[in-house]
Amino acid sequence: MNYNFPMQPHTSTLPKPHFRPSDRSFQLELNQRVSAYFRHNQVLPKAPASLKVKAAFLYVLFFGIYLSFFLVQQNFYSVVALACSMVAVIFLLGMNVMHECAHGTYFKNSALTKLSYCTWDFFGISGDLYRLKHQHLHHDFTNITAWDGDMDLSYPLLRFNPNRPLLPRHRKQNLYALPLYSLLTLSWIFFSDFSAISSKKICNYPMKPLKKKTLLKIFVFKGINIFLFLVLPSLYFPFWKVLGTFLFVQMALGILFSLIFQVAHLNEKVKFVISETGNISNDFAIHQLATTSNFATGNAFWRFALGGLNFQVEHHLFPSISHVYHPELQKIVRQLCTERDVPYLEFSTFREAIASHFRFLKKLGQTP
Repeated sequence: MNYNFPMQPHTSTLPKPHFRPSDRSFQLELNQRVSAYFRHNQVLPKAPASLKVKAAFLYVLFFGIYLSFFLVQQNFYSVVALACSMVAVIFLLGMNVMHECAHGTYFKNSALTKLSYCTWDFFGISGDLYRLKHQHLHHDFTNITAWDGDMDLSYPLLRFNPNRPLLPRHRKQNLYALPLYSLLTLSWIFFSDFSAISSKKICNYPMKPLKKKTLLKIFVFKGINIFLFLVLPSLYFPFWKVLGTFLFVQMALGILFSLIFQVAHLNEKVKFVISETGNISNDFAIHQLATTSNFATGNAFWRFALGGLNFQVEHHLFPSISHVYHPELQKIVRQLCTERDVPYLEFSTFREAIASHFRFLKKLGQTP
């Protein structure tokens, strides 16, 4: 296993990675310190009541904005204002509720946890497939060539990984990446889920056949989404206006979601892994620290808006712990990294992280 190893042919045949470190002392010590924190403070790692109140408020706000499209007198400025408000509230829901639910951190009850996956389905994206792609592929195999379900799926349109071949189309990828990012949620709704169902795999990961009730849920919720956001409004307003508003909302969300998720793992500081044998010599914690970076963790606005996703290091080390505890976990992780001389990757501002991301794209578009 090597970091930034020269490209190997036929990455689709690379075996499933397994972490087999010779020394697990860092991982064990980190787990012990975090467990001690929760014992000492007598709190559970799940979402507290305040986070559920925040979620309820955001959903009330969402439905209020949705109804306003029908109740407010329509003109150009009111539609733009409502569309921007819709983008903002869905973005906040995605960061603070939907992503958290995908990791099962909202509820102790398993039935409620499974029900919470429907927060994705309501917006036309399969919560079951997203959870598989994001939690079991991206989190388990962060920046591992051919296995990271979030970072390795865009090839060959975009070259995110230095272990992938450089193609002529990648030369200007830092310029055309943003327009492609705008298609993210549209792809989730209309393409990615169907592709996974038909191919029975995500990235290199073969999926078990989905249960009939899971397939039914996927199609029913996609139908509900299309009805609520395209069909029903078209009964009251010209279809071209409805379609234009829908595309504006989805493309804005695509850019926002892409940037938040990409900058932590695709920048000039992080590492990439390729393994011909499937054996990863580092332990899981050291691997996450090498492939993940934080940004703007001292900014109160981003803490509120991003649901802890600016604390990507802590989130990747402990994905089953609610993001409200990330600031405290950060102190523990930083301290241990300092003691063990392990790099802790971070950007002080979101702007710095975005700039590094696009410099990284430019370099990968020009350097084999």
